Amino acid sequence: MLEMVRRSRNFARANPVDSTGYIAALKRLEEGLARADQVADRQRDGQLQVRGATARKADLTNEMRNGHLSHLVQCGQGRRPGRPGAGREICVQAQQPDPPGIPHRSAGYGHGSTE
Repeated sequence: MLEMVRRSRNFARANPVDSTGYIAALKRLEEGLARADQVADRQRDGQLQVRGATARKADLTNEMRNGHLSHLVQCGQGRRPGRPGAGREICVQAQQPDPPGIPHRSAGYGHGSTE
């Protein structure tokens, strides 16, 4: 539809008419086309944001399934009934030590300590 309006505008520019009404109508046409282009750009940006969010969601889902969830399953398999101390252990995944000079964040909110 916008392409038809552009062709009409191009035709009107190529074949000018010396009428004030015609010139006013052409001006309104050009203003409306400029607004329509802005709306189309916003719509395109929104679609790109949705696609980006969908891709990010898929990445997070894969990370959760392949990393965190498999780790929890491994922890759960290590805690079988009848095993001494079952349920009282904490399954901790090996972590890289904090670089020197960077404060360590504890599990509590807003509580930080330096090591």
